[in-house]
Formats: sequence, structure tokens, C-alpha cells
Amino acid sequence: MVLVVFFIKAIVKYQIFDFVLESNIALPELIDAEPETEAAIIFRILSNQERKPLVGDWLRHFTDLHGSMSLSVAKHAGGYLLSFPGLAEFYSTAGETEIECYPQDGVELGDVRHLLLNQVIPLLLSQQGELVLHASAVVFHDQAIGFLGEAGWGKSTLCASFCQMGLEFLTDDGLLLRRDSEQIFCYPSFPGLRLRSETRSALSWDTAGSAVVNQYRGKEHHKLNHGQLLFCTTPTPVKQLYILNPPGEKLSNEQVHITSLKSQKAFVELLKFTYDLDSSDNINNKKTFQKISEALQTLDIFRLSYPRDMTYLPTVQKAVLEHMSRKT
Repeated sequence: MVLVVFFIKAIVKYQIFDFVLESNIALPELIDAEPETEAAIIFRILSNQERKPLVGDWLRHFTDLHGSMSLSVAKHAGGYLLSFPGLAEFYSTAGETEIECYPQDGVELGDVRHLLLNQVIPLLLSQQGELVLHASAVVFHDQAIGFLGEAGWGKSTLCASFCQMGLEFLTDDGLLLRRDSEQIFCYPSFPGLRLRSETRSALSWDTAGSAVVNQYRGKEHHKLNHGQLLFCTTPTPVKQLYILNPPGEKLSNEQVHITSLKSQKAFVELLKFTYDLDSSDNINNKKTFQKISEALQTLDIFRLSYPRDMTYLPTVQKAVLEHMSRKT
């Protein structure tokens, strides 16, 4: 595959969270922004032959669920290098607002777009002082419901099941929170859910209501069709966040449990699921700690435990919505 055939002649602008992103390739996952709006993030994909040499040491390495290296981070002049082995390298410059990407030969553009939207941008926003959580969210009675957890814990599946009930979708895996006066608001990312084909089949997902725009490591990215599966386009207040139990965790009985997390435990859990690019940046670390502390003045944090069996989803939905109703 020759990557340059995917380049577009005109620069296109898109909306992600409340930012305008300017790109030199099409990003079909996103909603178009008005051409005259000023871009806060500029993305350029370039040929691998133009890539910059690494100068400096690696700051940290991330591994996936199988223990394989999934991301390495280093500092370079003016910003950060995010290297995804065998896939692509992303260089940030100008205060993390400009991103250059150098894909490996033969890498699908869908993989590059997934890395940009679901990992690179949330990580760079966190480095700019934004509070971004590993969470998915839907809207119930004008309140956001956020579900936190690692990849593979069922956040997307749970959100998809709520969307099928008619709830509006907010975000999948990257939840940006901001405090405004006495409320915390969630910001919509883009209208897409990532599901495995077997999950979609188990949910009896109506493929006429979505379009697959890319696949990445076994998951299909479905762009929601507003006529059938609704996408919320406005910031939405949130009061409750639910942290999912790991799928392999043994439960005392085969039931759904919702338990409150208080004070220090809630802080530790939110910190655990916060996007963090550079853990050596003490100034940004203090900002993150402050934002979490401020958020916990308004948010209630709960642990949501349930068996990972698709037949339990209706019970989980009922338990969460009843719990939300009691709290609102």
C-alpha cells in the first residue's frame, strides 16, 4: 500500500472534544468543523523517509494486555516523540499543538487514525493540563454516566448497550472533564464506538445504524448514524463515575454490585485511569492532582462489579439507571 494515495489536496478541519483539528488527511471518524474556524491542533502525516532521528533517552514504555510493548515516549526538541512499535511515530511540537506522523511502510491509514484519535491526542491534551480519563460515557436525563477501566474491560460494550436503549453517546475511551463553577462537565469526543464483531453480533447491533470506518487489533470502529444511534454534541454535566471491575475478577456471587468509593481511594482510582504522557513532569503532575481533587468535590465515584456475560447486560443497565435516578 502506498500511503500518499490517501493524502488530500485541501486541508480539512474537524471537531474533537471542544477543539478544532486541522489535518492533511481525511479523518472520517470526526465531525467537520467550519473551514474559517481557527485550529487548536494541527496534524500532518509525512513519509517515513522524512522522520527525525531520536535525540535523548526514552522517558517511559507502555505495555498492552499481553505484556508486549505498545508505546514508548521520549522528549525531543520542542515536544515529545510517541513511538508505536511497527506502526508509526508521532512528534509533537509547539506546546503539543502540532503533530507530525511518520507511519511505517505498509501500515493502514485506519491504524494511524486510531492511534491519533484514541491515544496521541488524549495524551498530549493531558500534557497541556487537561484532565482526560480512560472512560466511555453516555447521557441519561441530561446527566453524563462515565465508565472507567482499562482496554478490554467492557466500557464500549456497556455504552453500546445503553445506546441501543436510546441514550445519547458522548465518548469512547477518552473522557475530557472540566470544572465550570460548581459543576463538572464531560466533553463529547466524536461519534464512534469500537466493538469486536462478536460483541456486535451478541448485541444484535443494527449495522444499518453505523458504518465501519476502520479496524484496529480486532475491533471495528463504528461511526454512529444520528438517525438511529444518537450522539450528544454538547458538554454535559456529570455527577457519577463508575469504575468497572476487571473481567477476570472473582465475584462473591453472580450479581451486580455498586459500591461507593470515598476520599483517598476515589483519588487513587481516578489517578490510575488518567491519561499521563510524562510522569517526570512534576509541574504538570501537580496540576493533575489539583484537578482530580477539585473534581472529587463534586463527583461521586462508585465501583461497578458484574459478571462478564452478555446476558447480564440488561441487569447491569437496570442497576445503573436506578442508581443514577436515586442520586439525581
